[in-house]
Amino acid sequence: CPLCGMQRGIHSLFHGDVISAWHYNPGLWIASPYFAMLFFGSVFPGVRENRIGKWCHRNEVIISALALFILWGIIRNL
Repeated sequence: CPLCGMQRGIHSLFHGDVISAWHYNPGLWIASPYFAMLFFGSVFPGVRENRIGKWCHRNEVIISALALFILWGIIRNL
């Protein structure tokens, strides 16, 4: 799955071991700023009004991000 290793990675990150956190699931750490922007844009409408917020909430970008996330899950398990 695309999230495999997430719990171990977050645990390692909380213990200051960034290299281990990256090793458990690099795709999660690459995608997390985007998904955080989606979350905060949904909770705080003001975040959606800036340039990055508008870009993150476009339908094409959301569909592309989800497709890449699914592709990452497939590639990771080959």
